[in-house]
Amino acid sequence: MLDEPRPGRGSISAQFRDGLAVGSVFLCFAFFMSLMLVYLFINWIPLLLRQAGLPLQDAIMGTIIFNLSGIFGSIFCTQFIDRKIVEPIVILILAYLVGAAAVFAIGFAGASFWPIMGTIFLAGFFIIGAQLSLNALITNYYPTAIRGTGVGWSQVVGRTGSLLGPLMGGALVSQGMSPSQLFQVSSIAPLLACASLLIFAKLSSSRSKGGSVTVDATS
Repeated sequence: MLDEPRPGRGSISAQFRDGLAVGSVFLCFAFFMSLMLVYLFINWIPLLLRQAGLPLQDAIMGTIIFNLSGIFGSIFCTQFIDRKIVEPIVILILAYLVGAAAVFAIGFAGASFWPIMGTIFLAGFFIIGAQLSLNALITNYYPTAIRGTGVGWSQVVGRTGSLLGPLMGGALVSQGMSPSQLFQVSSIAPLLACASLLIFAKLSSSRSKGGSVTVDATS
């Protein structure tokens, strides 16, 4: 447990003191990569599916399925976290890993409706589900005194990724990358989020064994 001081006004610099710095960086990086992929997909799935040979109606359906599956995915992940069947960090790592495989598989689904929609559903289910559940992990990482600052700052970094995702998709499409190639390249983002959480889990384990940490959250 953290030895928490009297709550005060949290400062941004407090996230990078008293052993919190590296964990803060990796949590924000996971959030960044997750939202970058989510918004790349939301903006580019219709065009990519049209280029892959699907009719416009089915291409639009892809975006709907991606978002809708994320709702179910978030319920699934949070239920596991609440019931404490498995450590939350393990659930999120596995979700990003399976999500990365699903994103990669979209590039091999061809122009068949059900294979494409099935892989898009799995991608949204695990990646959006993990991204929404990541907030709980971030909340529990910080002491009470700087919890709001930590969550808010991670949202800022994540939203930066949400802005860059569509721009990156546009840049790749303008370079002549095919839809299948773009989906395969996009799978790197959840893999990096997975790797970031693996490192965070390792650091958190070492930090717990090292004893309590006192955080000065006042500015």
